[in-house]
Amino acid sequence: MIGRDILKEVTLSKCQVALGVLGRTGPEMKAEIRPFKSPSAIAPDAFQVKAVRAAMDGKDVLVVAPTGSGKTWIAEQIAARSLEVGAGFVYASPLKALSNQKYRDFCRLFGEENVGIITGDVTVNGMAPLLVMTTEILRNKCLCSPADLDHVEWITIDEFHLIDSDRGAAWEESVIFAPGHIRLLCLSATVPNYDEVAAWLSYVRNRRVEVIVEARRPVPLSWKWFLKGRVFTEKTIGREIEHPRGVKRREGVGEVVKRKAKEATSLSEPFRALTALIDHLISTDRYPALIFAFSRRLVEEMAEATVYKFRLLDEDARAFVTEYVDDLPQSVADIHGNLLLCLPHGIGFHHAGLLPKAKAAVEELFLRGYLPIVFCTETFAMGVNFPARTVVFAATTKRGDEGYRPLTAREMLQISGRAGRRGIDTRGYAYILVDPQYPEEVPVLAPKEPEPLAPELVLTYEGVLRLIFRLGMAGEDAIKTYFRKGFSAYRMREQLISLTRELEDLQRQRDVLLRAEGCPLRPEGCPGAETECAEKIMRKRRSLATQIGQWEKQKRVALGKMGTRRERKARVLLALAEQRLSALEHELSELPQPQPCPQGPKVLGGGRCPVFSALAAFDKRIRRLRAKLGSVDVAEAIWHQFMRSRTALERAGFIDDLSLTPKGSFALACGPGGVLFAEIMAEIAGVGIVGIAGTDPGTDQYKAEPAEIAGYAAGSLCEDEERSSPARFLPLPVAKAVGSLRSNGLEVMYSVKDALAVETWASGQDVLTAASKGDMAPGDFVMLARRAAETLRGAGTEERFLRGMTPVLAEALREVWRDEVADVL
Repeated sequence: MIGRDILKEVTLSKCQVALGVLGRTGPEMKAEIRPFKSPSAIAPDAFQVKAVRAAMDGKDVLVVAPTGSGKTWIAEQIAARSLEVGAGFVYASPLKALSNQKYRDFCRLFGEENVGIITGDVTVNGMAPLLVMTTEILRNKCLCSPADLDHVEWITIDEFHLIDSDRGAAWEESVIFAPGHIRLLCLSATVPNYDEVAAWLSYVRNRRVEVIVEARRPVPLSWKWFLKGRVFTEKTIGREIEHPRGVKRREGVGEVVKRKAKEATSLSEPFRALTALIDHLISTDRYPALIFAFSRRLVEEMAEATVYKFRLLDEDARAFVTEYVDDLPQSVADIHGNLLLCLPHGIGFHHAGLLPKAKAAVEELFLRGYLPIVFCTETFAMGVNFPARTVVFAATTKRGDEGYRPLTAREMLQISGRAGRRGIDTRGYAYILVDPQYPEEVPVLAPKEPEPLAPELVLTYEGVLRLIFRLGMAGEDAIKTYFRKGFSAYRMREQLISLTRELEDLQRQRDVLLRAEGCPLRPEGCPGAETECAEKIMRKRRSLATQIGQWEKQKRVALGKMGTRRERKARVLLALAEQRLSALEHELSELPQPQPCPQGPKVLGGGRCPVFSALAAFDKRIRRLRAKLGSVDVAEAIWHQFMRSRTALERAGFIDDLSLTPKGSFALACGPGGVLFAEIMAEIAGVGIVGIAGTDPGTDQYKAEPAEIAGYAAGSLCEDEERSSPARFLPLPVAKAVGSLRSNGLEVMYSVKDALAVETWASGQDVLTAASKGDMAPGDFVMLARRAAETLRGAGTEERFLRGMTPVLAEALREVWRDEVADVL
């Protein structure tokens, strides 16, 4: 494989020899630690050795280092030590693809009999001493079955910087609820506020966290800009964009017509620039190269437009790739024929819409050196290690929730982190391809550091059920304590402490100034000291009125988002607005009526007293600090959201006080979308009372076929408002379920297209037919079907709710879990 910077063909015995000095912890361990030889071809860096020793010394460890610097090597050392002493080890990642890759790596390193994997898709050797799992599985074990982790000594959490992504809640819950005897090894890409993250970890874990920071990239990186066939550096690109050479004169009508006709029969300007850049990379030996764009369609078009312009493989390599392609499943050839035409030319493309087998083929050929050029979306840069000599940004904008936006510094650094293969390249390269038609849209400075981590806890209905399952018996105070332990609540609390200290310091300085010798005005007469000065009170009233108006606007915005896909965030905003409005209105009512000011600055004959000016500046800063101190408590806002969701779930029959009903346990077992799926199944089984009442109905009550139930599971997973279906298009049991939940205050979405796609697949149709029914790419369909299977698998473990239904759920799972969907590892 290309550029592996971690262990390759290493047996378990070699790992044990290398790590034999690391067989103990505590005081005895300290005496035994000495430098050790790495079993890989690359000697470990100092930060890697330091991190291993800190972990061996019984500490929780946070490692912050650039992408590709060898953080995973640390985890492998700890895994080897765990296996040696008979302790359990868990490796958790946010991505199933990364978990699958680590499982394969660990099997090669430590033997298949010692390694297991648990994801939502597959469980293999689940009692093995070394376990690989996804974040969500780890979170569920920490919350719902902590006894499963009694034998575990270490948990490695990879990609820890994703704590502020959509998966952030799973990271937070895993850290907060991890059993106290376990030590954490958190591996993060570079983040500027790592000290804040470490302080939060120490607070939550109630123990010191060792922070290991490595700022140096193992392979230096050079940033380049490519415009009109020329290469620019950070120092020269800004000048070129601001004062471009060779500005074209204004075209006449005839010239425009001729140019448009020529462009219609040839590559457009951006594609011509792309081929020029690839020529440059080949002539300067700066490949293999990953060329990133943020559109699946564009990725495929770029590959197809350049495939016949370059001959990148010799005859032997081309023959190997051709034979490799011929051995791929027929479904890949039928669906991705354009990809298979590109591969023998040394060019590939990769995005989430491809079938898993097609993606795996591109990944393997790239790692084995048969694809010098790969066009890809950002999924190729997430988690799984695919290093290259060069990365290219074919675009620096991507589509977001509200249109196109520039890439963040963290996104650019994550992608550029793939440039430069440790042990192979002496330097990596990151190119930004500048569109000559819109040069002003590209950044002219290379990103220096990513944005700080700032996670926001989004509380889902499944999250509420999980918390009640784990903490309900302990009462509401335990749940409130959990919210106060969240990273965002911790950050706000620490900021408020800092602001309070700053405010106290300003007050002291103000008091000293008022009592300074030689003040022209006595303190009791100075406008800066008079607490009931009319000028100050009126200014305060105006300020409060302005703030009230702003929060009223925020409240209207939040109310306007009700019933949309942003409703959950809108509920948090609404709670913040209502709480802040209440506080501001109270503060306004407490203000005294303005009294005539005893003196003013004109007392000095039109001049302004220097003391008065200084006091005014102090007062302005004090007012700002007090406004910040009056910010809403994040934990309190989330608590209000929790209480609203809890009340709605109680009305719908999922919760009874602070415990789960059988219906609630069923929804929790199903995972995302479980609340709606449970309600649909209740409607099918008999007006939502089966199981709750403890009845055991006959099978004639269940009128849905297994394939239909599989479709219901898929439709319930909908989180995208654009794919959700209006009520008038919903099947009868779904319409009843959605109406019942909404009448109780629960906002849910259902996708008829997603349901139809998975039902078609479960009925025995092929993947292309099923995907077309759902109007989606084959790769997206496989991902959806796997999630539906995960829902069905979880539903089958909870028998109290729908007694007698387990065989039907099992049959639905069997019909979904086949062929491309079941081909996971």
